[in-house]
Amino acid sequence: MLEQPPAVPAVRPVPGHRRTTSLTFAQTLHGVCAASTGPGGERARARLTLAVTVDDAEAFLDDPDPRARAEGHLDWPPLGSGLAVRGEVRVTARDGTAHHRLDLTAPGGRGLRLLGRQRLPGAVLRPGHPAFDIIEPGTGGAGGLGRPVARGTVGLRPGPRCCCR
Repeated sequence: MLEQPPAVPAVRPVPGHRRTTSLTFAQTLHGVCAASTGPGGERARARLTLAVTVDDAEAFLDDPDPRARAEGHLDWPPLGSGLAVRGEVRVTARDGTAHHRLDLTAPGGRGLRLLGRQRLPGAVLRPGHPAFDIIEPGTGGAGGLGRPVARGTVGLRPGPRCCCR
């Protein structure tokens, strides 16, 4: 006969304390990006792989301007392969748009920023087709955000991992 371990008393949460649930999901975006915002720019296949993390799912859903951390890498031949990206994804509920703001460093130390816009058809995790610009921050242009370096549109394919903690 197997011996049962001793019973462990239930632990009650401290008043005012709540457990948080974090959520991390992966997404891989594939598409074509042009190396210039005008006609005739060099076009090449682009792949952006991201892990997006919501640290507190309940607070994210209650926040009128929710933001999630994002990090991953960009593969685009005119800039390079495996370029680390890090930033945030912000969801604007009033117009149903996710805004990606990701910083990266190109070979040679050139600081760039990827700005993406994705219309959300009813759910944050549902596939869409984000349009994005790569800009050089602090150089004027793009409505004061920076000089445009590239423009593209990519299709979303959910990644293989999704986990809740």
